[in-house]
Amino acid sequence: MKSAILYAAKSTKEGSEKGEYAKQLAQAIAAGTHLFSYAIGKHTFVSETNVLFLGCEVNAAGKLPGVVKKLMKNIKADQVKLVVVYSTSKKGTVSALAEVKAALGPAGVTVSEEEFFCGYGKNGVSNEDLATARNFAQGIMAKNRM
Repeated sequence: MKSAILYAAKSTKEGSEKGEYAKQLAQAIAAGTHLFSYAIGKHTFVSETNVLFLGCEVNAAGKLPGVVKKLMKNIKADQVKLVVVYSTSKKGTVSALAEVKAALGPAGVTVSEEEFFCGYGKNGVSNEDLATARNFAQGIMAKNRM
């Protein structure tokens, strides 16, 4: 079974950097796991995945991007053994974990209690946070070798 890294890179406005920080985290996780990271698109689907790293930026109200919500509606327990959440929000106020668990739990999908979360400022995600995300992902993969 494979593992995968998906992130929401959807912009709400032309020229917006929304999604850029989730992409930075996805690239750090990819560097630590030797996996490829992919932006969630209209036709993204998940099948036969051991560990799915699912990431996005969370808005101030704690809401996930629409592309993540749409993807989660199509994830089934027999497709994914474990979903691991990584997320970021402005000033580090709200994580995606609770909303992901609420969406996937009723479908019987296992969502890890371990998550990576950091805030970002006007200069983006810090190099220290990117290194921590990489190490976090390495630890998750070491625990979930199947």
